[in-house]
Amino acid sequence: MAGCVASTPLHMAIEERNDTQALRLIDKSKNIDKPDGNGGTALHAAARTGQPKATSALLKKGASHTVRNNAGATPLIEACRNGHAEVARLLVEAGADRNATDKVGNDCLLVAAHGGHIRMVKRTLSEGTDIDQANVNGRTALIMAAAGGHDGLARHLLEAGADLTADDDHGVTAFDIAVEQDNRGLARTLLQAGAKPTTFSDTVPRAGWYTAESHFTAADYYEDRDRTRALAYYRTAAEHYERAIGEWKDAGRETNGAIAGAVFGTMLIVAVSGAGSPTPSVAAPVRARMEIGEKRKEAEARLDLSREKVEALGE
Repeated sequence: MAGCVASTPLHMAIEERNDTQALRLIDKSKNIDKPDGNGGTALHAAARTGQPKATSALLKKGASHTVRNNAGATPLIEACRNGHAEVARLLVEAGADRNATDKVGNDCLLVAAHGGHIRMVKRTLSEGTDIDQANVNGRTALIMAAAGGHDGLARHLLEAGADLTADDDHGVTAFDIAVEQDNRGLARTLLQAGAKPTTFSDTVPRAGWYTAESHFTAADYYEDRDRTRALAYYRTAAEHYERAIGEWKDAGRETNGAIAGAVFGTMLIVAVSGAGSPTPSVAAPVRARMEIGEKRKEAEARLDLSREKVEALGE
């Protein structure tokens, strides 16, 4: 019963897709909009799980389609998030606001894009939703589709006129997300559409690493298409991989400090309490140090490869 916290019997029946029980409870309900622990009503549950029969019965019983759960989502937003077009249609016909947003500014288009629900995205766009509208974090449908790893949907949004250059409040574009997720198919789709690598400012953590990865991915794409552009991108990648190695070294020193602090703290507790010798709570920083070490090695290898590419393409 995913999504249910302190659920009512009606919520549970809907979550379990028990139509007979749900319809019986709807008919007898005296508080049809009673929320669960997440602030969601039975109509939220029916919308989230995609149940037209329960949705119709709830609406006939007078269930509110404007009520919001703790995240600020209406039942229509939940239907869109999960790609349930028929339930969304029923809610819209009942008067649900197509333009409603949750607490972070996500409307039906944005949640559907993140979920990769192309049919729902097409429907919302056909109803006049602005394809480049953004949530409070500056994320558009194209960026949300990239965050969800949806290459086909990103392609559709681009064909429909989505702004390829749109970036969020951190300066992150759809292409940057594709690079970060190592989603080569999506990165290729965006580069074919004209995406350009990003040079991140020093205010962004690991700016050198992300800038290098962005340019390296673009250089790899253009190597057999535009040698001049590939050469320029490999040069930029090499420059920023040098920065990235320094970033990972700094991160490693910080992690070593965290490990030392954890060990010292544990020894102090033992000394004061006179207890036995518990294992120091250093597992998390040790794992982090190992991951940082791997990233540093990766940056060093990419730096060598970038330099080799610059030499080869520059001949």
